[in-house]
Amino acid sequence: MRESLSSMKARNVVFVSHANPEDNAFATWLTLRLTREGYRVWCDVVKLMGGDDFWKDVEKAIRHHTRRFIFVTSKVSNQKLGTLQELAVASGVAREFEEPRFVIPVKIDDLAVR
Repeated sequence: MRESLSSMKARNVVFVSHANPEDNAFATWLTLRLTREGYRVWCDVVKLMGGDDFWKDVEKAIRHHTRRFIFVTSKVSNQKLGTLQELAVASGVAREFEEPRFVIPVKIDDLAVR
């Protein structure tokens, strides 16, 4: 069942997707900056604890709470299965809500852009 557009407006989380552990330093810095500016941020380096059902938590956050999905684009994140799975879920949400600005790429290294 398709959620209404008003439910997209009710979402209040900025999700930070990144390669773990390779891009942790940048993701932590970005998370702290966004939090300091008043945003509610979901990032695995600050949200997940040992023993958590990682994928269940990630998928729930993206599908039901995320307003914007920041994809930390790096040579590593563009090849890791986990980040690519998160991006696939986020792309599905973007299509569902017809929200082309849902996914925001942030390039952090010299990854070639086509």
